[in-house]
Amino acid sequence: MAPAITTTSGAITLSSTGASGLGLEGLGIATDTGDITIVGTATDVDATAAVFVSSSGLQTNGGDITITGTNAGGTGVWVYQGDLSSNGGDITITGEGFHYGVQVWESLVSSGVGDIVVAGTATGSDSTGVNVRDGAFASTSGDITITGDAEYGAGIFFGTTGSGSGSSVTTTSGAISVISTGLSGLDVSDVPFTTDTGDITLQGTALGDDFGVYVGAGGLTSNGGDITIIGYATSYTGAWINGGDISSNGGDITITGSSTNAAGAQISGSDIDSAGGDIVIHGEGPTSTGLIVSSAHIASGAGNISLSGLGGGFGAGVSIGQESSVSTTTGDVDIDGTSSSYVGVQLNVG
Repeated sequence: MAPAITTTSGAITLSSTGASGLGLEGLGIATDTGDITIVGTATDVDATAAVFVSSSGLQTNGGDITITGTNAGGTGVWVYQGDLSSNGGDITITGEGFHYGVQVWESLVSSGVGDIVVAGTATGSDSTGVNVRDGAFASTSGDITITGDAEYGAGIFFGTTGSGSGSSVTTTSGAISVISTGLSGLDVSDVPFTTDTGDITLQGTALGDDFGVYVGAGGLTSNGGDITIIGYATSYTGAWINGGDISSNGGDITITGSSTNAAGAQISGSDIDSAGGDIVIHGEGPTSTGLIVSSAHIASGAGNISLSGLGGGFGAGVSIGQESSVSTTTGDVDIDGTSSSYVGVQLNVG
């Protein structure tokens, strides 16, 4: 018989401080309406994880699940091939480590109507705050918030182990918020963020040679929820939508990008369509171009469209290139560009 800890309505708490942290591989931990709290501290710099959850995972039927790990070495909290399911309770994962704050590999984290909050901080070089490989986060009306911070690495990384189907974040009406700060920005080119009526917010800050937020071919879609993208960068473009369509089906779409040494925001080869919601796109590139629209189509139906930018150097405030279009049915269109040393608005219609 596999080892297990179970209750019906009682809470379960495990707390460990030691050189190697707390390993829960093969240990079934389950309660009906009670809460589960796991706390681990690893003091050895060679420790793999302060809290390691695998195999049997953690399950409640409405109770909250809280996992906290602090590691002087490797990973704060590592969920590996062990699902977390709360069926209505909140799930909170907080980790701090030298190499990784939180890792979720080949696991499903699902909460139903409960909220999911993941926060990872990594302090070492070439590190990652939250590392998700073939991991899935899912709720119905619960909000999902993922925050990663790695001053010397990537705030958040979504990817695959190489043999899986990739990572995903899904709600029905709950909001999705992903906030990444690191040398690298937030790259969501291969991650499906899916919601019906919930809002999607993506925010990335790149302190090194990278984009603040990069949205590739996968794009973003909601069915009435608002979509907000905020990107900050020092060397590359603040927010770049490159080949991925953004569709809100009635919700508002807001894209804001700023960069110290490149374009603030850029829309390339993409369709931005709100179908009735307002569209606001603003870029600030004080040494370059504020906002670049290239081979892109921006349409709002009855919603208003506002395009604005602040540029400098040899860059315009707003530059709209060939094969681009901006259109509404009854909504207003406002284009406002300012440049310290070039044209405010540049329209390339040739």
